[in-house]
Amino acid sequence: MAQPTPRQKLTIGLYVGVLSIIVLVIWGFFLKYEFKTAATKTAELDNTFSDIGEKFESFFSQGKEIINNTKSEFQSLTSQQSGVPQNLVESVTEKTQAKLREKRIVDWLAFSNDEIGFKYPADWFIESTAEKIIISNHEDSKELEETGVKFQTQFYPNQDNYTPSQWWEVYGKDIDPDNSLPTVTIELAGRIALKRVIPVNPNEPYYSEIIHLSFNQKMIEIIISYDMQNQELVQIAEDFIQTIVFITK
Repeated sequence: MAQPTPRQKLTIGLYVGVLSIIVLVIWGFFLKYEFKTAATKTAELDNTFSDIGEKFESFFSQGKEIINNTKSEFQSLTSQQSGVPQNLVESVTEKTQAKLREKRIVDWLAFSNDEIGFKYPADWFIESTAEKIIISNHEDSKELEETGVKFQTQFYPNQDNYTPSQWWEVYGKDIDPDNSLPTVTIELAGRIALKRVIPVNPNEPYYSEIIHLSFNQKMIEIIISYDMQNQELVQIAEDFIQTIVFITK
C-alpha cells in the first residue's frame, strides 16, 4: 500500500486544522444563541446560568484541546519528515489561536487614551484617570470575590528612561526587597516587557502578575489579579493581554 508523501501529509494536517476551527466556530455560534435564549427564561434563571457556565468552561477547554491537537499533528509530521518546516507548524498554531480569540472577544468593548488601547468584556466596569485605569468584573474593584478579576494599568513618569529592570531596582523594593520574584521577559504588543509573578498564598487561589514596559518616557505598569483556578477568568486574562496596543504619537 502506497504511503502518502510529505506534501500530502501536510495537506491532510492543514485540512484537519481548518475543519476543527470551523466546527468550533459553529459550535460557539449555537452556544451563544442558547445563551441569549436562556436569558429570557427567568423562571429557571439559576439553573440556566449554571449550565451555561459549565458549557463556557467546556468551550474554552475544547478550544485549547483543538489547538494542541492540531499542533501535535503538525509536529508529528515534522518528526517523520524533515521536509515540513517547524516555523510552518508555529505559524498555523498562532493563526488558529488568533481566530479563536477573535470569536471570544467579538462582543468586547474598546478603550484607548494617549498611551494605550485594549478591549475588555462589555459587562465589566472601568475606571479611568490620567494616571490609572482599572477594569474589573465587579463594580467595586477593591472587593475581589471568588469570581473576581482586576486589570490595573498605572502610568509613571520615566524621564530618566529607566529600563523595566532598573525601574524595579529603584521602585520595587516595597514589594520585592530582595529582588527575588520570578521574572520572565515577554513580548507585549511588539515591545519587550518584564513580567513578575507574585507568589500566591497556599490558602488563597488568587494569582497576580506585574508587567513593566517603558514607553514614551513613561513606565507602564500592568497588574493582573484573578482566581487561577477559574478557567474562564484565566482565558479572559490571556485574551486581554493580547488586545493591548500602545499609541505612538
